Amino acid sequence: MFLGPNHPDVATAANNVGELLKLSGSPVEATQHYQHALRVWRTQLGSSHPHVAVALLNLGQLTETLGKVRHPLAGDGAPLRLSSCSASARIHKIPLDR
Repeated sequence: MFLGPNHPDVATAANNVGELLKLSGSPVEATQHYQHALRVWRTQLGSSHPHVAVALLNLGQLTETLGKVRHPLAGDGAPLRLSSCSASARIHKIPLDR
């Protein structure tokens, strides 16, 4: 069975490859794989799916490690806060004054 590049399971594999690349000292390549996973999961599973939170966390940690940002931000400039509930993780925008 052929899944195609936009299947969620392929995104999981891309995320795992990103993790391996990060651990082996190839952050630029890791970023590309994390970004692919994020795009697929957002498109196929929706922005509130826990896998999207995982991809955002991985990208944020890698970006922070590279010294490119101080705080993870949403596309509109609002900081992101990840919280978990019993069955899922949700992404919340929080005010900058907190």
